[in-house]
Amino acid sequence: MFSHLLTSLMVAGIVTCDRLKDSIYTKFGDEFRACFKRLNGTHEFGCTSDLNGNVGVLVYLETEDISMIENEEFSPYIVLINPEVFSGALMRKLKDTGKVKGILLPRVDDGKWKGKIPKSYSEDSSCPNKDGSVYPSLGDQCGDVNKPWNPVGEGVLWQNWDFPIFLLNSTSLGQKLYDCYEEHNSGSEATWPLCAVELSSPMYAAKDSETCWRRTNTINTLTPQRYCDPLSDKNIVYFTSPRNSTDLDSSTRTQSDKSVVLVIARMDALNIFDKEEVGFDSPATGIVTFLSAARTLKELMGDRPNYKSGVENVMFLLVHGESFDYIGSTRVVYDMAAGTFPRNITDRLKEELVYSNGTQPTLDLQSIRLIIELGQLSNRKSNEVFLHTANADEDVNAAIDSLKTSASSVRYRLGSRNILPPASAQSFLKERSDIPVLMLTNYDEQYANDYFHSVYDNAQVNNYNYSYGEGQSVVGHLAELSASVGSAIFTLATGSSLKAKSNPELMNELLNCYTQTANCTMFKEASTPTSFPWTAPEQKVPLAQYISVHTSAHTAMTSQILQYFTGDIIDQDCEEEEEGCSEDEPSLADLQRSCLDKNNMQDVYSYNFLAGAGCFNRSGVQCGKCYRTTVDLTIAVSPAFDVDVIDDYDWASGKYPTWTESIWKSLSGRMFLKPS
Repeated sequence: MFSHLLTSLMVAGIVTCDRLKDSIYTKFGDEFRACFKRLNGTHEFGCTSDLNGNVGVLVYLETEDISMIENEEFSPYIVLINPEVFSGALMRKLKDTGKVKGILLPRVDDGKWKGKIPKSYSEDSSCPNKDGSVYPSLGDQCGDVNKPWNPVGEGVLWQNWDFPIFLLNSTSLGQKLYDCYEEHNSGSEATWPLCAVELSSPMYAAKDSETCWRRTNTINTLTPQRYCDPLSDKNIVYFTSPRNSTDLDSSTRTQSDKSVVLVIARMDALNIFDKEEVGFDSPATGIVTFLSAARTLKELMGDRPNYKSGVENVMFLLVHGESFDYIGSTRVVYDMAAGTFPRNITDRLKEELVYSNGTQPTLDLQSIRLIIELGQLSNRKSNEVFLHTANADEDVNAAIDSLKTSASSVRYRLGSRNILPPASAQSFLKERSDIPVLMLTNYDEQYANDYFHSVYDNAQVNNYNYSYGEGQSVVGHLAELSASVGSAIFTLATGSSLKAKSNPELMNELLNCYTQTANCTMFKEASTPTSFPWTAPEQKVPLAQYISVHTSAHTAMTSQILQYFTGDIIDQDCEEEEEGCSEDEPSLADLQRSCLDKNNMQDVYSYNFLAGAGCFNRSGVQCGKCYRTTVDLTIAVSPAFDVDVIDDYDWASGKYPTWTESIWKSLSGRMFLKPS
């Protein structure tokens, strides 16, 4: 009996202690996004905390005055900052005091700090991607050292902060923190106990990618440990015509030199906060213009394009990880040079194992006729679109003429500099310097985007709201722009002229998906029965556009949108002899399986079973069709991490990107009263 009583008292004591702890601490839960650590071949960047977390007395900064931080009496501090004054310069001042243990940044979409954003704020450098530039001089990498491409860039991304920085994902949490500060810490008479905060975000990686990669790959069978992962995802490629090179004798034809028009846009956004990497001007405006132009070209060309002499295909390419020294485009160029793009068929050719019903030839750099790249294209400041060129030839000039004559509201102007801005095309020019390039942007000598690579490059800043409909300025601008781009590519490929009609309704749907909410009509139309959004909690915000360390939902849905826009619906019968088919009406699962089975023993087409319009409700997909497409995925990971390269690779050489992301176990925050 005594033992039962003792056990009961112990349990009661534990429960009481847990309740007491819960009453003492206000936990952040999942209402924040943390800055984390990234590394390259020579340095580490970003944020971390001590292993057991960082604790500091809460201070609120309404202005840039940091005199209260210099007070030794209550240090160290966790600093809650008014977003209007948030800047790289302020964070460096706080870091230099040596008294700051962490920073908290409130949201600005509601509550006390609604609409209070900095006048400008870019976490990238003033010379983005300079280490991956094709140009040898700093002046050309920056455009002009006295007038750089990104004049508001503060380099926050590329500094090692060594303390946590949290974005508060809840306006109520931000208000609670502010109220706690006001009640206990504000004023000259403040005394213990004081409102304090603990932030925990310990990172496993340290020093540089070479060090953490070596530690990760040190053989330890007892306690294997990963410290970092290479940044990686997938690139997306689409050809306007299928590339079946398999002849009757099972040999394979190759792509002719200078026969493929290449259209490029980047896929990735970047800032310091995990899962908040969404950019309206970069990359969303380029992505939606790219997708709409691909659809326009499909409609203009039909199923049997009539190419002009010398042109055999048009390749649309979305590249990932471009914010990190052009990871995606570097990989494409590497694979082209190695004869393994878009797929590695080397071993199959050696063993004469080509598919009798379809094998793609490889595509190399010599096959590229010219590059058209779509950059930042929001019209927040102007309807002008600037045309930047390299190695301008007859085709580039023809494209410029077509753009100028096919758009009524978009004003095209030639860029005033004789070099390219930061562009994926630079990766190609490194290996083949004579490729003609035409890049479209909303700026001439300096970015028009005051919030490049920050949480403030959003729909609100760019005056977009899906509910306002297709009459919005940015919707009409991008719709007109994508139509004129589609028309120009049609002219380049066929030698004929057709003026495409803009589609603002479609553009509004795309902008909604990429900049406001992934719980959107277009993503649902392009969905499969067994994938996002039906297999995950409802996504009220856009999908993160960060490259990360795996294939993202952003990549998957963008690929499926492209399949939906450019694929051909094929007749589909579920044969009874197929596994899973029944004598009755085939089920949705039967039809999907039958469609996906068509991907076997050929690599010319990609088959996917997509819902389409009117085939879904709130609970999921109810019907669908089989789409035959030429959309495919290729790897977007730096060649530096290939098994044939990494053992002898010079991590400091800069030849390939060497970016990794630290592993972490858990992230947390909590507020409490600190007695002394």
